[in-house]
Amino acid sequence: MGKQNFNLESLFERQLGDRHDVLFWEDLWVGETQLKFLFPCLFRLETVKEASIKDRVEFSNSTWSYTWCWTRNLTGRLHGELIQLKELVEYEAKIGYGECSWKCKTGAGNEYKSKFVTEKINELTTQNDNSRKATLRNNLLPQKIRIFIWRTMRKRIPTRVELDKRGVDLDTMLCPMCNDTIETVEHAILECKFAKEIWEGIFKWWGTNAPSNLNIESSFKGNGIGGISGQNKNVWQAIEWVTGYFIWKNRNNKVFGKDAWGTSKIINEIQIKTHEWINNRSGKIYLEWHQWLLQPSSMNFPNINNHDPG
Repeated sequence: MGKQNFNLESLFERQLGDRHDVLFWEDLWVGETQLKFLFPCLFRLETVKEASIKDRVEFSNSTWSYTWCWTRNLTGRLHGELIQLKELVEYEAKIGYGECSWKCKTGAGNEYKSKFVTEKINELTTQNDNSRKATLRNNLLPQKIRIFIWRTMRKRIPTRVELDKRGVDLDTMLCPMCNDTIETVEHAILECKFAKEIWEGIFKWWGTNAPSNLNIESSFKGNGIGGISGQNKNVWQAIEWVTGYFIWKNRNNKVFGKDAWGTSKIINEIQIKTHEWINNRSGKIYLEWHQWLLQPSSMNFPNINNHDPG
């Protein structure tokens, strides 16, 4: 935030509200899956399976604090899982869960919904740094995808290299998908042979070949195909963002013991979700499914980037 010349932590205080009735592990309050399924090893070590959010996490004076009750001390890979759990809570819970809000600390006592604060961050970022607009804003997609892209471009997703930098004791630094190469952000999203198969399928679906020099920044700015401009570039950027999101999501499924999908299923899911999100969020167009499935690059997209349903 320093580059934008404002400090949100000095202006607002996070208000989680009364969370005694919401279960930390068992209820759906962060992301799209209950925490007990995302972190089954940690859940097995939990002594109070029905602990509430209030029992486990607090946010006060701009600081997150946790209270844990494990059946034994955490060792090895479990420390990495705990860090990922904290990161998930601290990023997802800040984006507007339920009645979560921010309270102004200026003395006026005004309260702002988390969505309002997020919109203000986007607005200020866009005003102060137009060069990053294409990276930080794509209103065709839900906020969870935008946050994932923001974190990925700043190397803040918990790949094994990033966890090692934080002192987490891991059994291995190798990519969990290919088990051949050290897992960096670039490797996990673009360079792993599994990820490459996904990208090649997505480029083929768009009617072109995947370039050999893909990188995180150019890909997520929608620059992966030369000659794309206007609204088609915005739609292509949305496709690239969703592709990166599903590559990472499938990686996490494997890490946390869930069924990993094959290449064809992931590509099909990307096609389905981009079709759904663009149709629901554009406010101006409807993408015909068969044309979207067979020849998306030939479709004519009106100017829909400025519409944001929130």
